[in-house]
Parts: sequence; C-alpha cells; structure tokens
Amino acid sequence: MEAEYAASNKGVKRLRHEPNVGDSTINSSKSSTPIESERTSQTPLAAASASVAAVTVDMPQATPRSGVDTRTAKWQSMLTAALMQDRAKEEEKRVSDLALRVVTAIPGSRAVSADTFRVLLVNIRDTKNEELRSDIIEGRLPVEVLVRMNERELLNPEERKNQEAAFLERSKDTDLTEIRRAMATKSTLFQCPSCKARDCSWTQKQTRSADEPMTVFCHCNVCDTKWTRR
Repeated sequence: MEAEYAASNKGVKRLRHEPNVGDSTINSSKSSTPIESERTSQTPLAAASASVAAVTVDMPQATPRSGVDTRTAKWQSMLTAALMQDRAKEEEKRVSDLALRVVTAIPGSRAVSADTFRVLLVNIRDTKNEELRSDIIEGRLPVEVLVRMNERELLNPEERKNQEAAFLERSKDTDLTEIRRAMATKSTLFQCPSCKARDCSWTQKQTRSADEPMTVFCHCNVCDTKWTRR
C-alpha cells in the first residue's frame, strides 16, 4: 500500500511538472511588447496629454457662416435668369459662371452691394435692353466696368435718350430763367397789378421797330406775377 501511495504521489508530482500547452499561451499573452511597456510606463499626466492631443486632432473644424454664400447663390441664379432671356439653353453654364463673376465683383458693403445689384438686375431684366445683355455675355463690357456703371448708363438706349433730352430741356429752361432773373433790375418803380406790391424785377427788350420805345418786362418778386409795360 505504501509503495502504491508513493507511486501515486510521484505521479502527481510528475503531472505538476509536465509542460502544458495552455500555460505557454497564457504566459505569452501576459508578456508585454516594447510598445505596450512604453505605454504602461507613461505617467498619468503624459497619458492625459496624449489623449487630449488625439481628441484635438479628431475634432471637426468650425464651418463658416453660410449667409453670404446663400445670398451669392441667390443673386447668381437671378442674374443668370435675366441674362438668359435671349440666349440658347446650351449657354446657361457659361452665363451662370459669368453671373457669379459679376456678383462677386460688386464693390461696397453689404447694404451698398445690395443696392448696386438691384439696379443691375432691373436694367438687365429690361426687355428693351438687349444691347446691354449682349455686351455683358460677349465680353464687350468687362465685369469690372459693369459693376461700377451708374443707373443712367445702364438704361436701354431709348430710355436713356428720352431722359437725356428731358434733362437738357429742364437745364435749358432753368438756365434761361436764372439768367433773366440775374440780368433783371430790382426796383420799387413799378407796382404789381395783382398784389399791389412794389417789389419787382424788370428788364427791357426791343420788340417793336427801332424808333419805338423798348418794352419793359416786369416780374413781381412777391406773387410771381409777370406783366409788360410799353
């Protein structure tokens, strides 16, 4: 019995000392690589700094406000539609690119550029302004010049001609009136037949034959009445 017990104990001991495949796997998994050892050896502060740095790199960049881009896109679309009135569909891409150049070239602050764009759009939309649209699209009118043109320069030829004629007429009348008033003599010699005031300006002009006295043209400075004396 004792011999058998000893033999059994020896068997147990042999089992304890026999190599086990599982043991080698466990031991190899527990052994750390040089990189893992370096990570393990880092101080808490260094580990925290590395973590923050990693988060900072991965953070998305702040996106800019899209208000200006939205307005630019809207203006581009409106200007493209105005320019495409007399053009073929195949030209839309080229005209759209040109419209974007015009919009981005408008000078001034946000409010000033908005006013400039309204004036441009109204005149380009004008059905009688084919010449302006053609000059813009064909490049005869540079974008840099277009965005600095005043309202009168952007008008269609017919409207511009009418306005210039009216302006010259008003200027002519105003100049003549001012000249007459400047040449007139202010006096209390004549009494106004309307308001009876003696505050008038008068001039003389030869309206009859040379041997006849000159006609006096009077203008009341109070009630604006005009009369003549012969």
